[in-house]
Amino acid sequence: MQTRALAAAAILALAGTAAIAADLPGSVAAAPPPPWPRTWDWNGFYGGINAGYSFGNAHNTWNIPPVLVTGVDAETFNGPLGGIQAGWNWQYSAFLAGIEADIDYGAEAGKQTFNSAFTVTTTRVATGTISAPHSYTLTWIGTVRGRLGLAFNRALLYGTGGLAWAADKEPLSATATVSGSTAAFMNPQGLTAIRVGWTAGGGAELAINNNWTVRAEYLYVDLGTKSRGFATQGISDPLAPTTTLILPGTGTISTRTTDNIVRLGINYKFTPF
Repeated sequence: MQTRALAAAAILALAGTAAIAADLPGSVAAAPPPPWPRTWDWNGFYGGINAGYSFGNAHNTWNIPPVLVTGVDAETFNGPLGGIQAGWNWQYSAFLAGIEADIDYGAEAGKQTFNSAFTVTTTRVATGTISAPHSYTLTWIGTVRGRLGLAFNRALLYGTGGLAWAADKEPLSATATVSGSTAAFMNPQGLTAIRVGWTAGGGAELAINNNWTVRAEYLYVDLGTKSRGFATQGISDPLAPTTTLILPGTGTISTRTTDNIVRLGINYKFTPF
C-alpha cells in the first residue's frame, strides 16, 4: 500500500509541474543589435563637389633694363571657383585625422597698368614715359592637405593645411612716349606659369544622413613669388627717325601671389567605410 501511495504522489507532483510550465509564456528570441550609427562615424573614404568665391592679391616687381626702369604695382583679383574633392578620414574617439585633395577651376581676374617715367642716353638725353597695361588671372587651383578635427556626433570642426598649386596667366603689353610721340614698346604677350606654395585654413562639416555631409571652409593660399621674362622692342628717335633711341631688349616681372578662398561643399561617404 505504501508503494502505491508514493507512486500516486509522484504522478500528481509531475502533473502539477507540467500544468504550471504550460501556463508560463514561451521564450522570446533576442532582438538584433541596433544598426551601426553611421551618421556619427567619420571613418572612411568620401568624395564630393564644392563652389565658392576667391579674392587675392598679386604684387609685381618690374625690371626693364632698356629704359632703366624698376618699380612695383599690384593687382587685386577675385571671382568664383568650383571643383571636386576626395579624401579619407580616420576617427579615434572624438579626434579625427584625414587627408584630402581637391582641384578647382576659377574665373579670378584683376587688372592694373604700370606707369613709369624714364631717361635714356643712347643717342641723346631723352625723357619719356612707359605705360604697361596687364591683367592677372588665376585659372586652376588645387591642394593636397592634412586635416585634424574634433567630432561632436554628427558635427565636425577641423583645421587643415598642406601643399597648394595653381595655374595663372599674365597678358601684358606696353607703349613708350618720347618727345610727344607714342610707339609700341612691348607687343601683346601672355605669360603663363604653374605656381606651387602652401595653404592653411579650417572649416565645419555636418552629417545630414548615413552617407551625405555638407561643409563650409576657408583657405588662405600663398603661392610664393614667380619671375617671368618678356621682350621689348626698339624705338626710333622721333627727332631723328633713322636712329634708334630705345634699344630692343628684355625685362622681367616678378609676382608674389596670395589668395583667400571661401567655399561650400557636399560630400558622399562611401559604404561600407
